[in-house]
Amino acid sequence: MGRNTILLQLITVHLHLKLPDVEKNKHVFYTVNGGDGMKISIIEDADIQETEVVIRCGKVDREVEQIIATVQAVGGKITGTKDGESYKLDAAEILYIEAVERKTFLYTENEIYESDKRLYMLENELRGLSFFRASKAIIINLRRTRSIRPEIGSRLILTMDNGEKIVVSRQYAGVIKNVLEV
Repeated sequence: MGRNTILLQLITVHLHLKLPDVEKNKHVFYTVNGGDGMKISIIEDADIQETEVVIRCGKVDREVEQIIATVQAVGGKITGTKDGESYKLDAAEILYIEAVERKTFLYTENEIYESDKRLYMLENELRGLSFFRASKAIIINLRRTRSIRPEIGSRLILTMDNGEKIVVSRQYAGVIKNVLEV
């Protein structure tokens, strides 16, 4: 597999890395081992106004696509309502989304929120962020899946991080298997 390098230019992002002390407005360059032959380089520069992610790779493969999806998920927000209040939810918090009787619900580990958007609209918004159809009424976040089990009739049973079980219909099981490489 080719060597992948991520170059992050950060200004106000708080990192869990101990960077060397420097004067204000000076550039800081820091490299960490990302594992699996991957190098992560971080440049902190007070003159930069927005965070930019550059991925250098020999070929866009499955690993690079996962990196892209992970970076995109960082800023992904979905609005949900609960008890008359609106909440901005990180896409990564959502376990699955379900349409029931013309209403759309967002399920997190401990809470259920309602969305005013239709399921297909949320599917389009979350495209590329590890969200996939499990059935006509459910979209799942594969990053929040604990286990997978084949079921009779070419279906799958996914156990989510909160222990809930989701049935993946035959129509969508092939895509899920392909993505999970099982």
